[in-house]
Amino acid sequence: PPANPEVYEMFLRAKAIGLSTDIRGLQSAVALFDQCTRREPTFYDAYVSRGYCLLYLGIITGDRSAFVTAERSLTAALAIDSTLPSGLSTLGFLYIQTGDKERAYPLLQRAVSEAPNISDIHNNLAYFYRLSGLFQESLDEVAIALALNPGDRRSHAYKAWVLTMMGRFDESIAASGAGLQRFPGDVQLMVMRSIAYFGKGERDSMSSVVRQAAQIDPTNMWVL
Repeated sequence: PPANPEVYEMFLRAKAIGLSTDIRGLQSAVALFDQCTRREPTFYDAYVSRGYCLLYLGIITGDRSAFVTAERSLTAALAIDSTLPSGLSTLGFLYIQTGDKERAYPLLQRAVSEAPNISDIHNNLAYFYRLSGLFQESLDEVAIALALNPGDRRSHAYKAWVLTMMGRFDESIAASGAGLQRFPGDVQLMVMRSIAYFGKGERDSMSSVVRQAAQIDPTNMWVL
């Protein structure tokens, strides 16, 4: 934590706001993280959190300039501490989003090496492997993430998705079902489940799940 308690309080407030996927919430969090770094220029956690929020703003809005600003913020954090796992992992995930896999992979590997017990870092590496067509490697990383944190929503969705891409539809349906037991009404898990049903040719089951997901989130592009 920074020496100034007011800055740390501001940081915690920004973190709470930044948990939202709402655009205004993310923008508000970025503004607060900006204040943190101006008042405490070596506060690397604030740079990483700012980069994370900007990354997701770029994903949600399609604004590529947000990725550029996120990269600067994450690079600033790593200039203060080059071994920072959250900085390495988030920057690696950003490079996946921008299509720069060659730069993403070594960062993700370093992040896992620095912090092998953080599930989200394994999820980022799993995501890289999945997009690279390395499905078994992706599944292995997801298994590690779930062993570290069985309640990780993202890990359950990734597991179902990778199993579907491997053609292991029954296992994918079981994985999404396990996730939905923990997170009832989770639309992402429901979408993964519907795709697996589609792969099996069970159109009625697929349609039923899609209808349920659409009632929960009618604006989700996957259920339109």
